[in-house]
Amino acid sequence: MNKLIFLVALIFAGCYFSGANLINDTYHYTGELLNNNSLKKGDKVVLATVVDINNLDDTTQFGRTVTEEVAKQFINDGYKVIDVRANLNGIVVRKKKGEFYITRDVEKLANSIKANAIFYGTYSVAQQFVYVNLKLIDAKNHVILNSIDYRIPLTNDIKRMLGINKKENNY
Repeated sequence: MNKLIFLVALIFAGCYFSGANLINDTYHYTGELLNNNSLKKGDKVVLATVVDINNLDDTTQFGRTVTEEVAKQFINDGYKVIDVRANLNGIVVRKKKGEFYITRDVEKLANSIKANAIFYGTYSVAQQFVYVNLKLIDAKNHVILNSIDYRIPLTNDIKRMLGINKKENNY
C-alpha cells in the first residue's frame, strides 16, 4: 500500500513540476488579483502582454501565454476585455513581441476606449523559477488596484516557452 501511495505522489509531483501548473497557477492568482479590487463585473479592462522585466519592450511565448490565460479568467469572471491588438490610441502592436502599453497619458487612453482598468505584468527568470508579477491599475488615475506575485518552476517546457536554449548557462 505504501508503494502505491508513493507512486501516486510521484505522478502528481511530476505533473506539478512539468509546467502543467502554469495555467492553473495563472488562473488562481488572476482570481486573487480580481477578488481584491474596486472593479465591478462588466467593467472594461485593457490587457497588455506580460513582458520580461529586464526588457520591457520584449516578451516571449511564456509572456503571451500568461496573458491569454489572464484574459480568459477576466472574461470568465464577467469583465469586458479590450483587445489592444485593435491598435487603439496609446497602444502599439509589435509583431511577435506582444502588446505594450506605451502612453503616459492614462486618462486619455481611458477616455478613448472607456476602460476602467489596465492589466499588465512582468516576469523574471531565475535559476529554478520564473517569477511573475501581475498588476491591475485604475485607468483614470494610475493607482494600483491590486498586485500579485507567484512563481513557476523553470521546467524544460517553460524554458522552451522563454526561448532558453538548453546549452545556455544563463539560467
